[in-house]
Amino acid sequence: MMDRIAACDYFLTVDPKTNNVTLIHESAKDFSLTEVHKEHNMFHVDASEADMDLAIFCLNYILKALKEGPLMFTEDQESRQTRNDRLRRFPLRNMLF
Repeated sequence: MMDRIAACDYFLTVDPKTNNVTLIHESAKDFSLTEVHKEHNMFHVDASEADMDLAIFCLNYILKALKEGPLMFTEDQESRQTRNDRLRRFPLRNMLF
């Protein structure tokens, strides 16, 4: 993933503390979304396509998390370990329920 981010060095910044990736400036977003000369713009992003990709990614994540079964709230060691393992694999899972 970092090699892909590095390829976009002039467009993206990475916060070293949080590893959050952001655009360097609002104008970079505008440039990526513009329809003018999009065939010559290697950074062009089709907003509706990107929205669809993100929606599919999120739905797949939710489906995989749900296939893992319910989170257990008992206090025995094995159940806590199982719950912690599931949360490590799907860190956003606790937001689903």
